[in-house]
Amino acid sequence: MRGQSLLVAIALFGNSTPPASEGEDPRNLKRLTNATRDARAQLYLHFAITLASLAAAVRDGVHVYVDLHVTHPLPSTFKVPAALHVNVSVHTQVTTELAGMYRARFREASGAFDWFMAADYDLNVRPHTLDALCTEFGRLAHRPELYPSALLYERDDGEDPYGSLNANATFAPEFCHWLPPHVERMTEVAGEKYMVLRNPYQAMWLLPSSRFQSLLVRLEHRGIDWLHLPQPYWPVWPESSSHGSSSQLPQQMPPVPAHSYLPGGAAKANTQRASFRALYAGGWLFGFMPGGPSLTAVVPRATYLPHLVHHLTDLYTRDKTRWRAVQQKQAPDMPHKRATGRKRARTHRQPARLDEILREADAFL
Repeated sequence: MRGQSLLVAIALFGNSTPPASEGEDPRNLKRLTNATRDARAQLYLHFAITLASLAAAVRDGVHVYVDLHVTHPLPSTFKVPAALHVNVSVHTQVTTELAGMYRARFREASGAFDWFMAADYDLNVRPHTLDALCTEFGRLAHRPELYPSALLYERDDGEDPYGSLNANATFAPEFCHWLPPHVERMTEVAGEKYMVLRNPYQAMWLLPSSRFQSLLVRLEHRGIDWLHLPQPYWPVWPESSSHGSSSQLPQQMPPVPAHSYLPGGAAKANTQRASFRALYAGGWLFGFMPGGPSLTAVVPRATYLPHLVHHLTDLYTRDKTRWRAVQQKQAPDMPHKRATGRKRARTHRQPARLDEILREADAFL
């Protein structure tokens, strides 16, 4: 990617302390404020690491421009790397729509940059990952239905996020899948074997300008406005009984009814808002909306390491209480078998280890 330009969109959620509500117990408010302050410190730490990696790409010769969308101005103590061109937009009346505020700028600049990327603030996309994805886009240029993907991982060892990947790396259910298989199948292009990800959503997307523009044209021909994307489908993948028997694409299920946003439907409302956020963070490429693209996310088996991107919060690996709550809500009664056909307990929903994913891939070879 050396010598080329990259426009990056990042949405920074939760970068403010919530105001006190009327009648709030001062002791509760103090605990809330302290907890929020700690959470904000972690948020800005992760965001600083993300920006530092983008700044490293600048030192490698990439012209990086960042469009940052926030709900509150950045604190004066937060220092943006001088190597980056950062434009900050403050949006005070939005919630999860913040994740999609980049679309107007991207459409306006669709021919002005070589590459476009949207990513969550806590993804450590390092220069070697950008180079690897750039290489794969070139290799797969004649196969536009294939999308060279990053593969997000988490750590549960508490080590430096800049550290190398080791045996403690896990692939959280959010970015892989609740149950095996995690690899849908293998495909071969010009002698290179690729893992087809069962869950293509990785909380980010990257496209060269030509691909991005062609996708926008396709949407317009189908009557879809890039600035007003349709209601997304539920991002649910069917559980399969064996390798290769399920579709890599989400089921096309009805959207949440409007009454789910009323009192008593908070859980459904939160799930649907999350699906909109996922739509903007890459889901629009993978069949999350009617009439949209349905690309196939692939990772090269032989050279997968540069495709690994650290999800800095390690949320789904470390917070077991949250993980259990989510898994019970998302997949309460889905039976499955592993590649061997041996039945497993329905409660066997653990983050996948790297060697497990590679074994699944190698079982196809």
